[in-house]
Amino acid sequence: MLTAVNCYDVKLATKVQGVFTWTKVFALIVIIITGLYVLATGDVGSFKNPMQGTKTDPGAIAVAFYQGLFSYAGW
Repeated sequence: MLTAVNCYDVKLATKVQGVFTWTKVFALIVIIITGLYVLATGDVGSFKNPMQGTKTDPGAIAVAFYQGLFSYAGW
């Protein structure tokens, strides 16, 4: 969509990118504030045993790194 808008008018594409950027920043702020609120209200159940069930064998660690690299598509 952004490519089509850019082909139509570069200044309009700049405005659309600005709107998308502010929307993403706003969403991140909402997520952060929600997380801080949940922490402040005392809902910390997921932090009691954070490493429970963790696999430490080299194969599992290698697979974890591979999955992380795959999500960055070509790092």
